[in-house]
Parts: sequence; structure tokens; C-alpha cells
Amino acid sequence: MEPFTITCATCESRIRVRNPQMVGQLATCPKCSSMIMIAPSGATVPNTPARGVAGGDRIEVAHSEGFPVDSMAVTKEGLASDIENLLPPPAATQVDDDEYHLVDADDAGVNAVPPIQIGSSAHINNLHAPGWQPGAAPHIPSSQWTSDSTNRTRQYLLVAFLGVTGVVLAAALFFGFLRWYSSERASDVLTSQPSQTVDVEKPNANDSPIEITPQSSELGGTDTSNAQPIPAVVASVPESPVIELPAVELPAVDFPAMDLPTTSVDQANALPTNAAGDDQPIPQQLPKQLAPFAEMLNYQIQPQFPDAIEILSEAPVTAEDLGLTSTVGLPEIPPIDVVQQSQISFSGLVIGSLPLSQFVSLWSNLSGIPTVVDLDSLATAAIDRNQRLALGLVKSATVGSLIPQLGQGLGLRAESRDNLYLQLVATTESIEQKLPAAVSLEGLVVDATAEEWLKGTLQQLLPNQSTDQNFTWQVVDGALLRPQRSDGQPLDAQVWFSVVKLIESWRLATGQSPTLDQYGPQQLSAEFIPASEVSGLDSVLKQVAPQSRPVAQVLPRICQEAGVQAWIDWANLGSVGLGPQTTAVYVTAARPLRRVLADYAAEFSLVVAVIDRESLWITTNQAYRSRPQLYVVPSDGRSAEEWKSQLRPYTPAASGGVGVGAVVVIPTPDEKFMLVRCCRPVVGL
Repeated sequence: MEPFTITCATCESRIRVRNPQMVGQLATCPKCSSMIMIAPSGATVPNTPARGVAGGDRIEVAHSEGFPVDSMAVTKEGLASDIENLLPPPAATQVDDDEYHLVDADDAGVNAVPPIQIGSSAHINNLHAPGWQPGAAPHIPSSQWTSDSTNRTRQYLLVAFLGVTGVVLAAALFFGFLRWYSSERASDVLTSQPSQTVDVEKPNANDSPIEITPQSSELGGTDTSNAQPIPAVVASVPESPVIELPAVELPAVDFPAMDLPTTSVDQANALPTNAAGDDQPIPQQLPKQLAPFAEMLNYQIQPQFPDAIEILSEAPVTAEDLGLTSTVGLPEIPPIDVVQQSQISFSGLVIGSLPLSQFVSLWSNLSGIPTVVDLDSLATAAIDRNQRLALGLVKSATVGSLIPQLGQGLGLRAESRDNLYLQLVATTESIEQKLPAAVSLEGLVVDATAEEWLKGTLQQLLPNQSTDQNFTWQVVDGALLRPQRSDGQPLDAQVWFSVVKLIESWRLATGQSPTLDQYGPQQLSAEFIPASEVSGLDSVLKQVAPQSRPVAQVLPRICQEAGVQAWIDWANLGSVGLGPQTTAVYVTAARPLRRVLADYAAEFSLVVAVIDRESLWITTNQAYRSRPQLYVVPSDGRSAEEWKSQLRPYTPAASGGVGVGAVVVIPTPDEKFMLVRCCRPVVGL
């Protein structure tokens, strides 16, 4: 087939067609990009609608059934035609000014786009397959960019961006204003200060001396008519231009009070004039913003102090501060009936050799009866509390049958207290056998004045015993006797032993030898030992408590590992919800003993007090406050009031057990030591 020429109906350009395969197909005009039908002149293509013909937007073709057909409706043919518009036009070359021709793919040197075949619906669907790429045609925005949620998100981001930008801009403007205002204020202050230049002229021999008179206050408003005259100061001017003026001491000026009389208001508020005598005021040393308030700021307030200074008393201490009332939310453990609990039987029981403190805690856990040790009775009977105790194998027995066997190995006896708990105490016979009837005062009390001082001191240190009017202290042949009560009975053994321990501890503090050989140094020590001297508190534990276990088993074991004896007051701990069979779990391994005790103290509101460098007492606040001790403390150059202020945290309860007592500190006659009555030192947890 020979090449032929067709005419574009839109731009009337002539286009030469050389490829016979393009006959009957739609193509794009190379000049105006409109759609044209490739057909020789005079030939017609059947069933091909004419689109894009000049002279109308729509062509109606007669249908076989006679109904009109809209050429702009969405049909397969129309859809293929629209897609054809998106494809790049075939390559074309211009033959002359008004003639173009379509070039074959081989002649153009590129892969020609295959013509669009208007065929079946399957072919149309393939055009919309996901893998179809429309070439260089523009991408149509998807629904993700035109949905309401996307538009709303973009609006939110825009508003947030504008808000942040506004805040940053406002902050920048504010800081810029502050810098400008500071610089302007500094410049105003510098410019408002008057220049203080002194013009010095060399005087002649006949000139009179220079008189320097004080000027009025630059703040103005002070009437100096009633002030005392200031003497003139004569200054000689040397040959050198440098002038050294001596210091001028101005007399005190009585400023007017705040309440000025009405007749002198104008004079008081008048601004001072300059030296020339005109009405121009002296420049103010104030910023221009404060210059109108110069008259108000000129008033000076002189504080007045009373002649007598009131010394405030010590801060009051309430029962809640002392811990006499429990505020713990744990429920109180009900009292345990010792008689009823004694009927429980054991099928087999054995307790190996354990320290006494650990033994009583383990027994309390196994039997369910709280058991404590009376440490004062053991010290009075000269029994070492650090001994070990064991319970042999018991095949079948009740708890009540084992109670008499508890302390036989140490000479102790288990006694029931109010049918609520057991207490291991030393027997009365062993106590009276060791307790002396008198204690020597040799080297401590040397005259009658010192004896009277000692009697008065003991009455203050033992207020509960001084209520008996017939109770008197006697010193015979340099020894303090055990007093007798009004009923003829001697003073309580443990109270008398506390006095004996105080005297002997005082003697040991002075460097003298003890006079009572039946007691050891530890049993006679009344030294106030702070918690910082208990080295075992900082020992790092190695034992692990991986599960919840009874506190009566865990606490004594971890304290024993750290080299400390833990004496637990099971008789009173039930009031704060802690019993021998209470279970708890805390991390113990790789932690100091102090931190582990702090966990228990915080959970159950406990008090950990110091007995000595190797013994701790774990009890409640109320029991701790109700058991004060007697101590001998070196004065270290401090007065009794200073010591009382330092020992105030260890305030005991009042004599009745309710309310606030007082720390008693009395210096010895030589003022080298202090005799103190207070509670035990507490471990700071």
C-alpha cells in the first residue's frame, strides 16, 4: 500500500501515513494532539464513531433499533479513546510547513507504542490491571489523599505548626524586649547620675582655708534646719594636683516619723535646691520610671527592739510524736491464751543449740506463744545473755509440758505474764545471791556535800521510786545502802541494780577498778552507745530468703549472720500487727543489715534500739518510751542543757505511761561526766 495523506479535522494539518497497519485505528495529531481516524481519503471504517469532529461536542449515531446513542457516554470504545489521550503520541516528522507524517517504529529508532485495540471487555480490564503503567501521564490522587480523615489530619498538623511557631515567635519577641528594656534602664541610670568632678585651684598664701559642708541628701525631702551643725573641715591643698580629703564622720540625723504633722508636710516633701540657690532640683539617682516616687521612697524605717528578749521554750512533744499511739493500719493480733495454747501436742520436736535470742524466737514460732527474755533480771543475776540454749528430742508431748524445760540449762524459769505471753527470767534466789546490799562510793563522793548531791540526783533519776515519802537514801561509811520501803521491804532488785550499775559505770569511766567482782564489765556497763558504733548494721548479708517465711525465723538469723543479737519484744509487737507466725518476704542477699531492718520497720512501724555494740532491741514505740535507762556520758565540755537538747529525741514517757516525760541530765561534782536518764539510742533507718 502506498502512503497516503489525511487531514486533521481540528487543526487542518495534513498527515502522511506510511504504515498500512494503522489504517482503521485512532491516532493523535502530532500538532494539536487531537484524535484522528487513520483512513485513506474516500474510505470509511464501519462501526467507528467520529469523535472530536469540529463543529460539535456530541455526535448522535442511529442505532439499529432506532434509539439515539450518546457519543459522550462511558463505553468501552470511549474509555479506550480516553486512555489513548493519556498515551504519548506516535513519533511524527514534518515534511513541510503544513504536512506531517507518522513514522514507523523501525524508522524512529524507538519502541513504538502499539495501537489501541478496541476489542473485548477482557482487553479493557487488562488496561486497568495493577501492573499497568500509563507512561509519562500524570498520576491521579488516590482516595487516601482526598479522604476526610486525611484532610482533617493535615488541618490538625497545620494548626499545630502554626501554634508552635507562634509560641516560639512570641518567646523570641519577649526575650528581645527584656534585653532592650534592661539596656535602656541601665543607660537611664547612668545618664541620671550627676558628674562629680572637682575643680581644684591652687590657692594663694593669703587665701582662707577651704570649708567643706555636707550637701543635702540626693533623694531629697529632708529638712536639716533642726539638725546639729556640722563642723567645718580644713584641708590644705598640696602642690600635687591629687587631693586626699580626710574622712568626714557625719552625725546621726533623726529622720521624721511616718506620721508627719500637717504644718510641715510641704517642707518635708520639698526637693533640695542646688548650690546656686535657684529652684532647680538636684538630679535624682533613680531611673526615670521611679523618679515620680522619690518622695515616697525617701522615708526610712528604723526598727525598734524591746529591751527584754523573750526566749522561747522547748517545742512541745505530743503523744503522736513520741509514738505512744499507733497509727499503723495493720490489724492488731488478738491476745493468745497461754493455757489454751499449752494443750497443743507435738508428735516430734527438737531444737538444736542456738543463741538464746534466736532460740526464744524459734520457740515462739513453733509453739504459737510469744516468748521474751527479761534481760534486766539476767544481768542482775550475773547470767550471760549470749549463751546458747537447746531443746532435746521430744517424741510426743504437749506445749505445756515443754514450758518448764525451756530455760533449765541456763538457770532460767518460764513464767506466764497475764496469761498472754511467756517470759524467761532469772530465779529470785540467783538474783538475791548476786545482788549486793551496798555499793562503795570511794573515789566518787568525798564529802557530805557530795553525798547530799547524790541523794537528790537519785531522786530525779528515779521519779517513780521517790513517790514513797518514807523512802530515803542512806550513805554509811562511804557506801550507798539499798533502801527500804515503808512496808519494810527492800527496794526492787532490778531498780536497785540499775543504781549499782550507774555507780560502777561512773567508776569505770573515771579509770578506777570495779568493786563488784561477781559481775562482768558488760553487765555493769551504763555507757550510752550510739547506733554508729554498732558495726554489724553495715554488714552485707549473704543469706537468701526466696519465699515468704515467718519473721521469727528470718530476723534472728540475718542478725546472727551480721554478728548482732536481735532481742524481739514479741509481748508488745502484737499491737502493731506483728506476731511470731507473721510471714513476710524481703530481699536480704547482698544488702546491709540496716536496710533490711528498715524494710521491716517501715512495714510494721517498729523501733530498733541499741542495747550495746552487739545487741539490738526490736519493739514498739510505746514499749520503747516506757522503759528509760540510766547512763553515764562524758561531758566533753558541754553543759547539761546542751546535752539535754541533744538527747531530746530519746524522751521517755511520763511516769504514768501516758504523756511526755523529760530527759534528766545532771553533771557530776567535777563536771566531767553527766548522769542521764533517757531512752535507748535508736538506729537511724
